[in-house]
Amino acid sequence: MLNLKKLTFKLVLLLFALSSGCKDKIQSLDKNKNSAKTDSQATKNKLKTDNQIAKTKKPKISKNKPNSNLIGISKNQSDKYKNLDKKLLNKAKKTATRINNFSFKLYHELTKIKPQFNSGLQVFKETINLVFSPWSLHMSLSMLAAGAQGETFREIVKVLGIPAKSTSYHEDYKQFNLNLILNSASEKFLLKQSNSIWVEKSCQLKSTFARTLNKNYQSSVSPLDFKTKLEKSRRTINQIVKKQTNGKIAEILAPDSLKQFTKSVLTNAIYLKARWSQKIEKHRSRKRPFYLLNGKKIQVTSMNKEVLVKTYRNKEITAIDLPYENKRFSLLVMMPSLSEFSKVEKKLSTEYLNNIIGSLQKKSFNLYLPKFKIDLKINPRNMLKKMGITSAFGMKADFGKMFSRDNVLVNSIVHKAFIEIDETGTEAAAATVVAISTKGIPMPNTKIVKINRPFFFFLRDRKSGVILFAGRQLNPNNSN
Repeated sequence: MLNLKKLTFKLVLLLFALSSGCKDKIQSLDKNKNSAKTDSQATKNKLKTDNQIAKTKKPKISKNKPNSNLIGISKNQSDKYKNLDKKLLNKAKKTATRINNFSFKLYHELTKIKPQFNSGLQVFKETINLVFSPWSLHMSLSMLAAGAQGETFREIVKVLGIPAKSTSYHEDYKQFNLNLILNSASEKFLLKQSNSIWVEKSCQLKSTFARTLNKNYQSSVSPLDFKTKLEKSRRTINQIVKKQTNGKIAEILAPDSLKQFTKSVLTNAIYLKARWSQKIEKHRSRKRPFYLLNGKKIQVTSMNKEVLVKTYRNKEITAIDLPYENKRFSLLVMMPSLSEFSKVEKKLSTEYLNNIIGSLQKKSFNLYLPKFKIDLKINPRNMLKKMGITSAFGMKADFGKMFSRDNVLVNSIVHKAFIEIDETGTEAAAATVVAISTKGIPMPNTKIVKINRPFFFFLRDRKSGVILFAGRQLNPNNSN
């Protein structure tokens, strides 16, 4: 009996112990469950926070689709760069000077070229209106320089005005584009640029080259089949450039312009649309006289407006600086006397232009300005060769930083530009294509200013001084 009581007592103790253990275990499980809930909630919160952070980070550029971003950064980053405007501006002015010097060298080569119908060149000395974008051409060649080395590299950067030992010129360009585009954007002023690298799908670009262009020029990399689907590849490039320029550059690459041995194509596209700061009424536009270089008088549609803008006149020229609505950009018009046109054209340079700009004074007057549109396509290969870039187009080309097997050269460069001036303001676009292939292969107050003779024009950024578009207007009735 005693043994039975002892056994019962032990069973009670054992059950109590088991009961306590289970309770502790349950409490432990509940604790873990609550902890898991907390961890799960924390994870959700972190993902939510990460998503918010991700929205502020620079978007990744797809290697399958060309980059259509204006600059490839978010609004938060845009605000960040705007706050650094002064620092960016100092670097921007250095790049702007390089572009402007390049602009005038190329302009003078353009005016020397004779007609070449077979090559598609549409430039006639003293008879054809000109327009081109030095910014687009300079940027395209700067991207090309990233893949060059040796003498080829030295020739390209020399023409671009970049010191051969410079290690920061790609970063300088990045800062320049940021300063230019981010500080110009508004509802009434649109400026965008886009860069792309199109590469034969069986070829591999060097990663350092691709990263340099992606980081500093926001260039996307897109594979194409140049070997077996050449025409489709050409149409693809044309469609993207057309979209990036709002339809103004419809066919940058003509049929048969690309060859089956094409390895890579670099493209740059620019689009600008801006309103005048002082509105011009359409009902005041009408046919008025315009005098050609040969003295012949023709009738052109001319706008009219009483304006308060900066102007300058001397014995050679009359200059007016017409601001756009954001006030940072303007159209500088320089009209020489008929007898001085050729003399002034030969003088055109960064220094000459800066002297004119420095002499501008704000005045009120009655302005007459022709409406006009110019559309021009050029092949600047021979011009660039005369300026000093020679080896890039021949068997001595050295693009060892672009492809592992250095057997490529620049097969062709095509540039197309468009500009239209009317009562609303200005619309302009430009595109540059570089095809890389396998080797083997002071005055008194002015009461009236009539722009009724041939003139030069420069669409420029007043802050950095860079010329975005440049040209001459000889006959407003012709769009080329």
